[in-house]
Amino acid sequence: MDIEEENKSRGANRGRRIPNPEGVARELEARCQELGIRVIYDDLRGEGGICRVRDRLMVIINRRVSVQTRIRILETALQRAERSVFVSPAEKSQPGQTAVADPAGVRKKGN
Repeated sequence: MDIEEENKSRGANRGRRIPNPEGVARELEARCQELGIRVIYDDLRGEGGICRVRDRLMVIINRRVSVQTRIRILETALQRAERSVFVSPAEKSQPGQTAVADPAGVRKKGN
């Protein structure tokens, strides 16, 4: 999904009614933790977002934003984490082995 599609999906999701938004937010936080994405709530000037620190994904969210905004930020983080798989050039040159980085930045090797 490119930036334009992402912006369209944000607009389409704005104003939607979620039956239990707090429960959805907790489920998304749990999914982030399962993937090794650290979720931090802090006082920020903006809403927050996802970042990578030393090959580890983190989501930093303004503790004052609405639950709908938290859900949107967490959903975006999970979508980006699923797309953030990469293989380093050194690992590509090793015959018979493939190496992929998971969203938490832990390398997994397999044949």
